[in-house]
Amino acid sequence: MRNDRLKIRQHQLKNLIIHSDIKQYHLAKKMGVSEKTIGRWVNGNVASMSLENAEKLSEVLNCHLDTFIDFKNQSSNDSIYEQLFNDDLLNVLSPLGKWETLITLLENLPQENISNVHKGKLFNWLSIGYWRTQKYNLGLSYASKAKNIGKKSNDPIIYYQACINIGTIQGLQGKTQESLETFLKCYDNIDAISSNHLRAILLNNLSMTYFDLEKYDLALDYQEETIYLFKTMKKTYNLAIAYIVKGFCLIELGHFDQGQAALLVALNYSKESQYVNGQVEIPLYMTYGSIKNQQSIKKNKFIHQVKLFSRLDHKDPYCYYLITFVFKYLEDEANYNIWKSYGLNALSNNLHLFNKIKDL
Repeated sequence: MRNDRLKIRQHQLKNLIIHSDIKQYHLAKKMGVSEKTIGRWVNGNVASMSLENAEKLSEVLNCHLDTFIDFKNQSSNDSIYEQLFNDDLLNVLSPLGKWETLITLLENLPQENISNVHKGKLFNWLSIGYWRTQKYNLGLSYASKAKNIGKKSNDPIIYYQACINIGTIQGLQGKTQESLETFLKCYDNIDAISSNHLRAILLNNLSMTYFDLEKYDLALDYQEETIYLFKTMKKTYNLAIAYIVKGFCLIELGHFDQGQAALLVALNYSKESQYVNGQVEIPLYMTYGSIKNQQSIKKNKFIHQVKLFSRLDHKDPYCYYLITFVFKYLEDEANYNIWKSYGLNALSNNLHLFNKIKDL
């Protein structure tokens, strides 16, 4: 079988065409093929079809390619992507912070003779990798490509994942109001998102955006929904992040004991999922919570945690603010000036956090 041929799931394809509201003559006309070709598909006289015809057919019949294409037994490049997405490499590498590894792998995958569905997923993953490494323009570029593919192929998962990536990048750039508008548009259509994981990601982003806007009650409400969904899926890495946000919200609302308890839960989930950054960064949040609750802290222990944070490849932007805040509270002018400078340099593209640190 040539690389541009895709193996047909013949029984499923026959049922799709027979039970569609489109007559075979009109289907052939829409696709630009002969009626005999449609007849051969219906009768099972051919075992494969071209990628171009498969994509046209999925658009005309308004269905996903994997409804009638057998990707598991492909010899084309689609089989590589099928394995990649089935293994969920993104969730495997996320807790480890191996974003450069992910980008290198994805950029070197063959992009010829793959379906639009796989191309859309690929571009969304690349967008995530690039915004995680603060390469926001590249992240936006890939998210826009994925969004166009999702819209053209009528795939809500690809489309809304791309929209969420765009909203996330807007937020990271400090364009908080734009980010909120993007997420709310997605939320208005949440019933179109069949994936609970993607729904939870959307709710989590809405929560964090409301947190940036200092609307902590709203942020907490959305985070509770997020936690419920991630618990049903047993996503320990995502739960670690969700409980960090919940704890931070509770602290800012003055519920200090509940906030610290939520952060302890986050720390446990970080250990369970081997989320290294979380294990280093959560104690910084807890130190901030202790100070807000007018409790004493151990300076040497805090400085040790700051050293660990400084060695991380990819850092939580909020931690620059937390560290600067704590050193100001400790009246450690030298470290305060150092970390304020670090924060302003690291967050030059994030206007919201840049201004928070600048005002300390």
